[in-house]
Amino acid sequence: MWFLMALQLATTPGIYDLTLEREKAAPVVYSLSIPEGFDPGEARPLVVALHFAGKNRAHFGRGILTSLVEPGLRELGAIIAAPDSPGQGWTNPDSERVVLDLLDFLTKSYRIDPERIVLTGYSMGGMGTWTIASRHPDRFTGVVPMAGAPRGVPEDKLRVFTKLPLYAIHSRIDSVVALEPTKTAIEQLRAWNAADVELTVVDDVTHYNVAGFTEYLHEAGRWLEKVWRRD
Repeated sequence: MWFLMALQLATTPGIYDLTLEREKAAPVVYSLSIPEGFDPGEARPLVVALHFAGKNRAHFGRGILTSLVEPGLRELGAIIAAPDSPGQGWTNPDSERVVLDLLDFLTKSYRIDPERIVLTGYSMGGMGTWTIASRHPDRFTGVVPMAGAPRGVPEDKLRVFTKLPLYAIHSRIDSVVALEPTKTAIEQLRAWNAADVELTVVDDVTHYNVAGFTEYLHEAGRWLEKVWRRD
């Protein structure tokens, strides 16, 4: 087995700073949110949230979990995991492996609804969301990149979002990651008759006001629930 399950699983509502030991790779450092009313016997959605760039300290992913993703997607009643990137971004093989290994561990350890698994991220994490989901579309049923452009995603990989529900959120006044590449990708997907693709353009929130995206992420969660019910 490639990971160790020595620690007792968190089942009480709250946020936990945890480490997943792996036999042939460095540990995965992550923060985990268990929702209110959690029942281990009830199938829950799973959200994996990829953090923005910043200082490399343990459990750095907790910041995006507490400031944005947990309050924004609270109504989903999901288990939310926010891993730390092992490098300088989310588009490299090591970071991709962290996401997939953590996803495997959580889906084996908790009763996760396979029809409600979301990948999201902000800025650097938004770029990673585009990249990782484009390479592994079968692992997710919803994708929400925020303030992150699909840099380096080739056309054949972009096409996977014609069938994988995608809700992008980006600010018009973002001075760090320009809106245009995201807008262009969404327009291309619509030209390909993508089934479920949305773009919310925020007018008055700067790139560094992460919490300012909460209400828009909340709307993305509601949109995903509608898509899932229809399917």
